[in-house]
Amino acid sequence: MPLSTESNWPQVTIYTLVYNTGKYVIEAIESVRNNDYPNIQHIIIDDCSTDKQSVHLVENWISENNYPCLFIKHDTNKGVCYSLNEVLSLASGKYMMGIGDDLFTPTRIIDHVSILEKESNVAVVFGDVAIIDSKGEIIHQSYFQNQGININQNIAQNFYKNLLYQNVIPAVGASVRTDLVKKVGGFDENLIFEDWDLWLRLAKEFKFYSSSKLAGYYRKHATSITNTKTMLMQVSNIHTLLKHTQSPEFDSKVESRILYFAEEVYKVSVNQANVSYKAIFNKTKSIKSFLLYLLPSLGIPYAIFKYLIRFKR
Repeated sequence: MPLSTESNWPQVTIYTLVYNTGKYVIEAIESVRNNDYPNIQHIIIDDCSTDKQSVHLVENWISENNYPCLFIKHDTNKGVCYSLNEVLSLASGKYMMGIGDDLFTPTRIIDHVSILEKESNVAVVFGDVAIIDSKGEIIHQSYFQNQGININQNIAQNFYKNLLYQNVIPAVGASVRTDLVKKVGGFDENLIFEDWDLWLRLAKEFKFYSSSKLAGYYRKHATSITNTKTMLMQVSNIHTLLKHTQSPEFDSKVESRILYFAEEVYKVSVNQANVSYKAIFNKTKSIKSFLLYLLPSLGIPYAIFKYLIRFKR
């Protein structure tokens, strides 16, 4: 449809989840405002920040700038996926875009809306993002290059299958149709990390579009990720991929990815590895996963597991 006047621009729901990131969230909100898009619903949720300043910073900025948004403050920590389903229940926009403590490019919203309005059969538009540090300085010009991702024609034509191998979509660089997120069931609250799972469920049914324009700036903080958080990410990855064991596209390469994630879990916790390998065996019923499940179930430390696996390989 023609988008020559402000009244023609469809509403976009922008969502921002806050957890001890007040300083950076202000910059993120400013990047949304700087897009100067005429029809935005902005939902901001603080998931019970513990730093005693995030809520104060965000509230003050909203008040001082008379910024139109819905600011929700949780009394207890609900988790990312719960918060996203809350956003989904409140969303009135035709499209949804998420931004945490990252940044949008100045034309990001209109760029993606223009594509989605033109390509009616596309569920998700995504683009590359630059990587910035905590000070906002660019440390890598391309997320795709940094992650070894090559979005070529072959990947585009077999997107669901290739997405099973690797999550190639930076969350801050993606825009999605709200009704289709609802159609595939929203966000899985059993998972800790949501985006890969959502992309897979959407890619199984709908088309994705890779934009050539830079979509934003992904902020990478200098503080190291804890072993526990890394483990939880891998557990979430395992359960995300195990949902797709019955798909024709599920092959040995995907199973190898799952087993890789499980080994990363093993490095941190024998008990959690036992749970993960058991879940893998229950889904895949493969001899390999059963043999791997036996080791942590017997309480074998990772160092011995690695030694035994080396000989098997």
